[in-house]
Amino acid sequence: MQIITKSLTDNQINNWVLRHAYLMLVIVVLSLFAERIELLSLGAIISFSSLIHRGSKNFMELKPLGGYANWITGFRLILIVIGSFLFSVVSNHVILGIMSLVVLLDRADGYLARKYGQTSFIGHNLDVEVDSFFVLLMCYYYFHFEGVGWWIIIPGVLRYLYIVMTSAVEKPNYRAKKRKYSTIIAGIFFIVLLVGLISPIKFKAPILFIGAVLIVASFARSFLDYLRFKNDKQTNG
Repeated sequence: MQIITKSLTDNQINNWVLRHAYLMLVIVVLSLFAERIELLSLGAIISFSSLIHRGSKNFMELKPLGGYANWITGFRLILIVIGSFLFSVVSNHVILGIMSLVVLLDRADGYLARKYGQTSFIGHNLDVEVDSFFVLLMCYYYFHFEGVGWWIIIPGVLRYLYIVMTSAVEKPNYRAKKRKYSTIIAGIFFIVLLVGLISPIKFKAPILFIGAVLIVASFARSFLDYLRFKNDKQTNG
């Protein structure tokens, strides 16, 4: 019996992104009540596995199998998951090493995708969601292991809240503009999350708070841009 697999369409991938956002928000609540950071990784593994399985044909269309960029994205995801299970048993310097590699490789996958013509909608979304998972896990780490206030969870769930809120106010013709300041702020926040691992206790919370304010402001601006968008102008223009 031959098993026929179909490539996922852009709409199906977008639907996965929305389901993934809902799942991660639920898992965050459960992990906070259970005080088990491992639940975040388990939930992410299940969700990402479903995308990779259902979109296997999308990945097989890239040569070599899956494409170099997606290899790196997958490796980054594995590093994040490994790091989450090591949080309670290794030093901050070890975590810094693992998570620094995650951040450094984030530049490599995009470069390789462009260089070898392996850019794809599913690969782009996989990369973005791995980044979001990294931010969520690090924010939860600071709350659970470093005693930073509950506010640090907010930037960790912003991406998922943004997806849910924009889906509730549907604007089919909207195409997000890639703003340079958003990329810079995201990069700054990644660095802040890493620097916080080795910062003195008295500086840790202030540094993280400044980074959190910047990333919240960036998402707020993006959401306002979304709300202000007029479908009729896009359609008739």
